Amino acid sequence: MAENRFSILLIISGILAAGTAQGQVITVGDDGTATMQCTAYQNPHPRPVTVQPIPAAYAPMIEAAAARVDLSPSLLDALARQESNYNPKAVSKKGAIGIMQLMPATARALNVNPNDPAQNILGGAIVLRQAMNAFGGQIDLALAAYNAGQGAVAKYGGIPPYAETRAYVRQNLDKLARVSDSSQSRAGESVKTDIDPSAQAYIQTCIAG
Repeated sequence: MAENRFSILLIISGILAAGTAQGQVITVGDDGTATMQCTAYQNPHPRPVTVQPIPAAYAPMIEAAAARVDLSPSLLDALARQESNYNPKAVSKKGAIGIMQLMPATARALNVNPNDPAQNILGGAIVLRQAMNAFGGQIDLALAAYNAGQGAVAKYGGIPPYAETRAYVRQNLDKLARVSDSSQSRAGESVKTDIDPSAQAYIQTCIAG
């Protein structure tokens, strides 16, 4: 019987003198045995990854709201960008208001003014924290609940099969993947890196057998 195998790219920390990152392509058999197949080198001219800073005017609001509800500022930043791209005057077709796109009824229930950016951001942070608590701290389910409602997530036992919601979750997680705790965006700065961890950015020097 043929052996089932799959290959992974293990990235080695550090940059070679030539300016390329090194990795190894490892094949894992169905018996758990790992075999190094070849070495891979990153394209020396990768597309830089840019992490946009939190807009200076809103950075203190994001950080204060994040501290208030014990969430990462990066998570709230991703949400604010996804919802309105920090437009305090944004109004959706459904009537959602401001930066975090709070529905009027939600704003009233939270006793926040959705037209006040700081209160709007805090309201969105509270809604997200409530969703995090409801779904065991799972960010993907909390984001789905923010978009489609906690009821929809509970009904389907996971991310609802709505194209909009699934795209919403994916796009937010993609933003978060670009930011680590050690390089959180700060007002007035852009964080750039020439190291792209995706396998597509690597050139294999041999073919895994």
